[in-house]
Amino acid sequence: MNKHKLKVDLSEEVLGNINKPEGNPSDLLLVRMIYEQNANHFWLEKGELFNNIEHPELPLVFEATEWEHPDIIEDELPSDSEFFRSLAKRLDNEEVEITTGQVNTDWLNWLEEDQLVETLDKWPEMIETEVQIANFEEKYRVTGYNTLYKIDFSGPYEWVSKAYAEFGQDMKNSLILRISEDIEEDLYQLSWKYKKEHGIITTESTDEELFEVLAMEADQGYLSMVFLYLEGEYDKNREIAKIPRGGACFIWEINGEGAYLAVNEERR
Repeated sequence: MNKHKLKVDLSEEVLGNINKPEGNPSDLLLVRMIYEQNANHFWLEKGELFNNIEHPELPLVFEATEWEHPDIIEDELPSDSEFFRSLAKRLDNEEVEITTGQVNTDWLNWLEEDQLVETLDKWPEMIETEVQIANFEEKYRVTGYNTLYKIDFSGPYEWVSKAYAEFGQDMKNSLILRISEDIEEDLYQLSWKYKKEHGIITTESTDEELFEVLAMEADQGYLSMVFLYLEGEYDKNREIAKIPRGGACFIWEINGEGAYLAVNEERR
């Protein structure tokens, strides 16, 4: 977790003493135990948080790990929470003191866990929309397509698996641009075979685990990836990937959970 190896005590004594209501589903019990014993590693460093917003120069207004959260299942709004009301006032007036309200963020306050488990099991729908983007080639360094689709998913869960099932199994190779140290470390840990030349990584095949790792990297804005259905060309001088006739490529959208599908519909 955040480059730290976590240790978790799974002894019978600890399992027997963990505070849980009778009849509560146990699907996420291990997650709770990991968090309770390693809580500090699950919170991002403030510097990393600020680097992922549009205005990193903004000052830190308030920091907390507990607060009064609205019960969205019961149609409560943030305006129903004393914490969010005071936070809104504080943003308007520096002299206002922020109060956390009646703290309820401990998991014991949220027993409708079966709804969460049910949601996790749902397979998301894929939404495919034809689009035109003027600076697409400049931003994603891909050319040779005549049709571009925006790919979105109906839910936040299992969307990587859905994307791999739809596109990943037939991909012949991939180009990974804007390489970060993290992505190379991840590829090494996966024992993934790849070639690197002029800052570009190419792989001959993909699998769902690789999809998941690279999707998380793209979501953080660290890289862009061009997964080619057919082996395409890469112009090292212009730094552009070209889709062959009858080919297509799947591109994770940087800083987002969606993707693009660029297609060259000219048949050989």
